[in-house]
Amino acid sequence: MADHLPMIWPLESHTLAKHMILQNYLRAWLPIMGSSNRRLLFIDGYAGPGVYNNGEDGSPVIVVKEAMDYISTCATKGWTKPEIVCLFIEQDAARFASLTETLGKIEIPSQIKVNPIHSSFEETASKILSFLDAKSFSLAPAFIFVDPFGYNLPFSLITRLMNYPKCEVFINLMYAFVNRFINRSGQEEVMTRLFGGEEWRGLDLKDNSPSDRWLQIHDLYQRQLQKHAAKYVRSFTMRDARNVPLYFLFYGTNHKIGLEKMKTAMWRVDKGGSYAFSDATDPSQLVFFGNGPDYKKLKSLIVEKFSGRAATIEEIEDFVLCETPFLPTQFKREILKPMETNQELYVLTSSRKRKGTFPSDTVLQFAEV
Repeated sequence: MADHLPMIWPLESHTLAKHMILQNYLRAWLPIMGSSNRRLLFIDGYAGPGVYNNGEDGSPVIVVKEAMDYISTCATKGWTKPEIVCLFIEQDAARFASLTETLGKIEIPSQIKVNPIHSSFEETASKILSFLDAKSFSLAPAFIFVDPFGYNLPFSLITRLMNYPKCEVFINLMYAFVNRFINRSGQEEVMTRLFGGEEWRGLDLKDNSPSDRWLQIHDLYQRQLQKHAAKYVRSFTMRDARNVPLYFLFYGTNHKIGLEKMKTAMWRVDKGGSYAFSDATDPSQLVFFGNGPDYKKLKSLIVEKFSGRAATIEEIEDFVLCETPFLPTQFKREILKPMETNQELYVLTSSRKRKGTFPSDTVLQFAEV
């Protein structure tokens, strides 16, 4: 599907929020992966012109600046500097010219290899994967940002990429377009490519409320990712000025630490933990659904899971991280400490020095509710 945006366009609030998530995550991903790998790979599959109407940085420039900051930190702290390879793919000729010009103005250190590519994401990624397969090579730790204008992204390409154990994806599913065309005649093959199978045909979208429609489409894509591509998946919803969903950002990884860092990056944009942002909010605040975690909800989830049984701190932490919207830093002081005070749980074993703390060897017994 062709997009109809001009060569350079205004920076919208939801795009700024998306860039903040990307930036926050890279600040965690680069030092974690760079500490134990000689080479890192970042791919921006739909890089765009690299700049917005008023000179704001596009995603390629944001990535390069974060990589430069990390290399500078390595020099300051005496860490080994990894090679950071950045592939910025752009198919439109005018935008590609703008992208190369924009990147060319940045003085980039030698450890960062910046490669603008005038092609499509599908073609470039397929060539890379075919080369790796033919040579039986592995893929360097990779973070792949897939931010298309339309919805003609083959799911099979995502699954091929995620076959490499250190690959992570950050995908924009353009819900507004999918919702508009999913029941239109002639779009069947495209939808099958997008969802990685025929399951989309089973969606009950006729005469349903808008919220039910977006939830069904969202949940199907998430199920497909978890079934065929990534062990851990987290999504973030972007809404327009009328509070209608525009697109979903899906993050996929096979590693818990990646999941934790991405959830943390998303919480910094939506401090209420609803994993959503709306253009209806004040763009200077970048917060829509609240100013803090709903600890009452978190407590109810923990109690429902562990009522009447014993559990280690590691079990509770794993549950909070992998099965709830919350962060594993949010449950000890705010949930477990008052529960112990109220005798809703008690400590079976622990090396702790004082009450109300829960070190890693702690085992708790939850009262039955």
